[in-house]
Amino acid sequence: RDLEGAGYAGLFETVVDSHVVGVEKPDPQIFRIAMERMSVTPETAVFLGDVPSVDVAGARAAGLTPLLLDRHDLYTSIDVPRLRSIAELPRWIATV
Repeated sequence: RDLEGAGYAGLFETVVDSHVVGVEKPDPQIFRIAMERMSVTPETAVFLGDVPSVDVAGARAAGLTPLLLDRHDLYTSIDVPRLRSIAELPRWIATV
């Protein structure tokens, strides 16, 4: 409903809602649920998030490659690739 209200309904193949599945980030199980639903493995997946303590930590614990969306250079000491904008994601993917 939230995606529909924001005008994003139908844009995602998979949506994993922590309230529905009963686990939330940084628990690696929520990442595993999403990967299972998308039929991907941790070795082939990346996760882009903007909160190091839940997004980076959870993605790492689940074996994914974490990326940090750091629009304002707040997390320069975090040892993961940082993007200033989601628009940079395709270029980052092309380099790996």
